[in-house]
Amino acid sequence: SFQFLSDDYDLYMIKFAEYMINPKIDLIAETFDLITSRANLACQLFKLGCEKLIEEYITDFHLMPRSIRWDRELNGDTIDVFEQFP
Repeated sequence: SFQFLSDDYDLYMIKFAEYMINPKIDLIAETFDLITSRANLACQLFKLGCEKLIEEYITDFHLMPRSIRWDRELNGDTIDVFEQFP
């Protein structure tokens, strides 16, 4: 159904990007399995979430717009990722 396809669009885009980054684009049509890929992605995201909770690190701070970073620095909420992880 259309709903099924639209729900899986993000998964297809993530897996396509993964194959492009790891020069395996020729294999995508032959080996892509939706159920396995969905489970694999869910496990990877769960593992990343657990690591972030356990190690208490911030990964996306450098991607924020400079104005937001400036506000957080003024409020004292900034954790400098580069000082924490050389």
